[in-house]
Amino acid sequence: MSMGVDDSMSEHINKMKELASQLEAVGASITEDDQVATLLCGLRESYNGLITALESVMSYTRERKTKRGQREARWCIVQCIY
Repeated sequence: MSMGVDDSMSEHINKMKELASQLEAVGASITEDDQVATLLCGLRESYNGLITALESVMSYTRERKTKRGQREARWCIVQCIY
């Protein structure tokens, strides 16, 4: 799912939410983590700085290897995207 040239972030997110709803309607749910990954992978090049920052947060929390740190990183990513 790629972000269209003229799509805003809100439109991109809404497309992901619609896709998730359609999958759920046919019994094939998608996790929030997978939704975030799909959103990030589909962003235009102009969002590379955001992606790099989010990857740094995830790398830091993986190094800490704590459940709390992983939850905090996941929350941070979700807040940045949604």
